[in-house]
Amino acid sequence: MQFSDLIGIGKLGGKEADGFYPVLVKSDYRPILLNIRDVYLIFNSDRVFFVTISEIEETGRKLRIKFAEDGIDEERQKHREVKIAIPKQESSKSLPESVIGFTAFFEGRNLGKITGFFHNNAQYVLEITDTQDEEILIPWVEHYIGKIDSDKEELTLLNMNELLDIQ
Repeated sequence: MQFSDLIGIGKLGGKEADGFYPVLVKSDYRPILLNIRDVYLIFNSDRVFFVTISEIEETGRKLRIKFAEDGIDEERQKHREVKIAIPKQESSKSLPESVIGFTAFFEGRNLGKITGFFHNNAQYVLEITDTQDEEILIPWVEHYIGKIDSDKEELTLLNMNELLDIQ
């Protein structure tokens, strides 16, 4: 793999006492990071580590990760900035088109099938059609988008109480 085959999705902070690293991730890529386990850490143009995320901790908007490998903290201390990257083909999974046809769930309840999406000049919006052919519109933002399970073709939604009460 070439350096040009990677796309930066965020930055890695310094290791905390409990072994977790705080991360800043571009909002479009947050759902991807929550659903993959292997990433690249770019320390500079000639130092790239391929690592496995062993744990993810999400508290509100804060995200922290722990790695399976050792030696990351030692290398991290030598560099001012560490970028988190994924292969470019993984980044295409961050677009709403990657979940067309998936079933949308909220708190275990089947909301319907994802039938389309559009851009409203601010963000992408998913179109979900329920069993009564009613359309539910969900912004494609990290506040609402949870786990994407490509194997089961399921999307778990978050924080939907207010949006579902409107209907």
